[in-house]
Amino acid sequence: METFEALGHSAEWIPKTRSAKTADFYWTSRDGRPWDIKSPSLDGWTTMTVKQQYSRVSRRISDDARSKKNVVIDLNDQRVTVALARELAPFNTRRKNDADHQIAQLVVLSQGGFRPIPLA
Repeated sequence: METFEALGHSAEWIPKTRSAKTADFYWTSRDGRPWDIKSPSLDGWTTMTVKQQYSRVSRRISDDARSKKNVVIDLNDQRVTVALARELAPFNTRRKNDADHQIAQLVVLSQGGFRPIPLA
């Protein structure tokens, strides 16, 4: 949340309950919708291939894709490369036979900035 606010955005936490799965926050300064933030392990990130990076990110997204359709991937200080963005864009296409695991929006938070990923 501190990163969001430092970048001039505002968000409101969504309280978790025992009975309902929920996204993490409403992104009030963007679209007001519920968003889920995922932080993949960045151990060894710089030595991984793009395919390995994609695999790590996509597993984190898929964990909750049935109930969480707007996703922010937090890469901290790691750079989202053009190659990784290209690999992420067809996330839904790769799941065309499994609509429950598709998402509506994907944004990567990387090196203090937001990069929307246009989903194919």
